[in-house]
Amino acid sequence: MSCPRISAMLSLLVAMLLVCTEARSISEHRSKRTVDKCDSPFVRRLLEDGSGQQHPYPTCNDGSPSGFYLQRPTIDSTTWVIYLEGGDFCADAASCQTRQRQQHARTSSTNWGLLKIPGSTENQGILSSQERINPYLHSANKVYMPYCSSDFWSGTQTGRSNNETSGGEFVFSGALIFRAVVADLIKREGLATATRVIISGSSSGGLGVLLHIDYLRQALMSAGAVPDLRVQGIMDSAWYAHDAANCTKTVNVETRSRNCLDTSALNQMKAGYRYWSGFVPATCTQASTKPWLCYIASVLRPTVQSDIFVFQWYYDSYFTRLTEVPYLLEQGFVASRTQYHNAAQKILSLSNMVRKSLAEQKSINGSLLTIAVLPTCFSHANLLLESWTNPMPYGATLAKVVECHSLSTSAPEFERRWEALECGRKKRAFYRHNCRDPTVENSSCPVPSDHDFYTKFRQAISQIPGVSRHCTLVLTNLSS
Repeated sequence: MSCPRISAMLSLLVAMLLVCTEARSISEHRSKRTVDKCDSPFVRRLLEDGSGQQHPYPTCNDGSPSGFYLQRPTIDSTTWVIYLEGGDFCADAASCQTRQRQQHARTSSTNWGLLKIPGSTENQGILSSQERINPYLHSANKVYMPYCSSDFWSGTQTGRSNNETSGGEFVFSGALIFRAVVADLIKREGLATATRVIISGSSSGGLGVLLHIDYLRQALMSAGAVPDLRVQGIMDSAWYAHDAANCTKTVNVETRSRNCLDTSALNQMKAGYRYWSGFVPATCTQASTKPWLCYIASVLRPTVQSDIFVFQWYYDSYFTRLTEVPYLLEQGFVASRTQYHNAAQKILSLSNMVRKSLAEQKSINGSLLTIAVLPTCFSHANLLLESWTNPMPYGATLAKVVECHSLSTSAPEFERRWEALECGRKKRAFYRHNCRDPTVENSSCPVPSDHDFYTKFRQAISQIPGVSRHCTLVLTNLSS
């Protein structure tokens, strides 16, 4: 072995030791809790050929190499967890230029470190290798896919151009990045020998799960996967609803408020689909004459063949911001209580729309029925947060419910595990909480990150007595 190679390996080992020591120090300082062991770091792998020339791999928005972080367990495992990072999107030149200035890491890999430290407050949950934090999946192979394409993981636009309607100065290759990472994992890491693959994601990453889970299964089967392979998806804070069949220009205001996304949100999805040369599964485009509607989970899910677990806050702070609610709250803050009342009604409509659309989901070709958990909190995303291990109002942690879903091969089996208290309390407990104020009355809710917006939200909600008697709702017995 050459001296330069030995030197490089020693440098990497030293760096890993320093990172591990730092992670333990930070964790002990912040939480003052005993750490089981230090999480092993995720090691960066860029998709490039190393020649310095234009490589054939898909890139981030700015043309820098895309890639992923890989953590291999200390013991052999045939379970894999793939996590797709989220983080909004941009749909035109102006918004993408602003995104590049203000959220550079979401458009480029130039500042990605060689190692990624798991176990910090933003990277716990499903990616932790500590058993007390991640009891079911701590020993799995884990892949973290950073989001640098700004396109819901759906873009196929590979080259820059002067055409402002098709990418302009940016590259949008989210779908191609996902496929390239899967191909690399199959070729170099033995992903095709897996017996269980859980593809998960939060926010835009959660939508990426729904867009690509069937492709992942097919890619593994084509690579010679084991006969009993199970591929399951976890969508975190990505379930947005829209009744496409009944949302036309002719419907009245009340019907549109109860069943339809705001026109501005739909227009952004339409613009993004065109700007990114967006990919959506053919099964969905066959079912919808407007392919950009396939970015809406309630439209896309019925065309997906795979098992899906949905975690969605009943009051999703990001979903709320896609509507007229922020404007109404701001106007209400300076003008009248009427605007607050209108905002509260809109918030309830959005939440009820999500709940209704989940209840309408059906099994596809015998797949496990969609299972959903909707805590009544005002928040967004949870899979990588400390609250992954916090008991929710129904008596279980999200980690435990994910385990129950992952171990179940059918809806009846999940029901059996639930009734046996393997996932927390019995189902009836999910219908007995009155949480009008998510944070005050439900202490298990995370603290809202945008306190000013939440304060206005809370003032609006207070206008309607008994706003929600379903503090947490679990949907398991959906119609087949």
